[in-house]
Amino acid sequence: MVNTKIGEVAVFDIGGTNTKYAVFNNRRVILNKEIIKTPSNYNELISLIRVKTLKRVNTVVLGLPAVIDYNKNKIVYAPNIDYLTNKDLVKDLDLGNVLIENDANLAAIGEYYTFRKSSSSMLMVTIGTGVGGGLIVNGKLLRTQFSVAEIGHIIIENDGRPCRCGNKGCLETYCGKNGILNTYEILGGTKKSTLNKVYSEAKQGKLIAVLTFKQFAHYLSMGLVSVLNVIYVNNIVIGGGISHFGDIFFKDLINFFNSKIYPPYKKNVIINITSLKNDAALLGGFYYAQKSNAFFVDNNNTISS
Repeated sequence: MVNTKIGEVAVFDIGGTNTKYAVFNNRRVILNKEIIKTPSNYNELISLIRVKTLKRVNTVVLGLPAVIDYNKNKIVYAPNIDYLTNKDLVKDLDLGNVLIENDANLAAIGEYYTFRKSSSSMLMVTIGTGVGGGLIVNGKLLRTQFSVAEIGHIIIENDGRPCRCGNKGCLETYCGKNGILNTYEILGGTKKSTLNKVYSEAKQGKLIAVLTFKQFAHYLSMGLVSVLNVIYVNNIVIGGGISHFGDIFFKDLINFFNSKIYPPYKKNVIINITSLKNDAALLGGFYYAQKSNAFFVDNNNTISS
């Protein structure tokens, strides 16, 4: 059921490289959508959001690659956009009805309520500049005082590659955009290449590029298995910009995952590439703002149905 009283909703999916922006009407129709390079400093981000919301909208939803303290409604840590750390974005924007949420959580909400409401549980993994995660358990978004499911910072290599969070060996350093390019260079590929070039070479069967995505699939499977061996879900959805290369890595991911997962879970977990592409978090932002009888934020800080 759609709440027809919410009016227009502006949603920003703010990433480490690009920001996706959309305005929805109260029937979930996208009225305007853009992809913009993420500003290089805090003041520019504030200005961007204000300019894009000059036209009156009822609610502004910000999806952030950050850990959020829901008790204080503030960002506490954003390793891939340093200038957001410890910022009170809601107060500084001073726009009225502004909601903030972890970007992977919004993607999880968008995916779940668009396609997977019949499933009791789901892990959404967003892979772009960083690696994020959103967990739906028993039909509810799992949150504590802080946003959870920081899958990108699972340690998969002891004393491995340095991460922007300050640790070493995080999943993000192997499966994020720069991590994939680092693997490509380590294996002997051209320095300062691009993901599209590596993907094109993999499609052509060039060995270094093929091995790069095979290593990516291996490391990603380690991260997924680590989450599921702690909190079982029956659906995993891969989203974010890297998911667009799924035709290269998906088969290897399934094989590696099945070889590592706890045996009782193997036949019950379904892994998919999102079909929402860049719109998962944007749609999640719309649902997040809705607060209707079908979708609402309850007093326990969860999205319920």
